[in-house]
Amino acid sequence: MATSREDKHLAIKAAYRALRSIGLDHIRLDGARASDVSPTQESFEHAVLIVRAVAAIHARVGRDVEQVRHWVHTENRLVGGGTPAAEFSEHQKLEGLVALLEGFPESGS
Repeated sequence: MATSREDKHLAIKAAYRALRSIGLDHIRLDGARASDVSPTQESFEHAVLIVRAVAAIHARVGRDVEQVRHWVHTENRLVGGGTPAAEFSEHQKLEGLVALLEGFPESGS
C-alpha cells in the first residue's frame, strides 16, 4: 500500500516536533521542510525513523526533557563514542541507532 501525501506530511511534522523536543532543531529530513506539500518517500522514511528513535530514547532514558537532551548530546559508547545526536542526520546511522535502542528494555523494567 502506498503512503499518502497526507500521511507523509503528518510524519514529517511529527519528526520535526520530536527533533525540537530533544534539542535537534537543526536536523533536516533529506531537504524536506515541515511545510512541504509533496514530501518524498525518502523523507517520509527518515521521519518515521526519527519518531521511532525519539520514542525509544524516552523509553530508555525517561521523559525528563533535560535528562533526554543530556543523553542525546553526550558521548556514548552505544554509538561508538560519539553522540546519539550525530546519528540523526544520516538515514543509515539512524537505522542503527533505532535498532540498538529498540533492543534495550524500557526504563524501569
